[in-house]
Amino acid sequence: MRLWKQPASIRINADAFAVEGLDPPREPVALDDIQEVTFFKRDELTTDLICCDIVVCTAQGVETWFLHEELPGWDDLTRLLERLPGFDSQWFRKVAWPAFASNPTSVFKRV
Repeated sequence: MRLWKQPASIRINADAFAVEGLDPPREPVALDDIQEVTFFKRDELTTDLICCDIVVCTAQGVETWFLHEELPGWDDLTRLLERLPGFDSQWFRKVAWPAFASNPTSVFKRV
């Protein structure tokens, strides 16, 4: 299941993130529940939007959270994700260039 609803903001709590503004509200996602993180860009005609898919295992099953750089709390989220073991800290360079290409980059995968 992929969550596409537009959240209002991202909030960081210790070792977890929560997405506020979803209906119905969702529980925070702990770093330990994250299975995979992939960054990519969406072409928005005149600009690119940096996005990420975060695959998590929850009591309800596997979900993919879609979040992007225009959400309040994005920078805090990326700093939190960088704490995942083996996280590719060079992700921004790999995703940002060349412009207008999606450049999907897997930065973390739990084994």
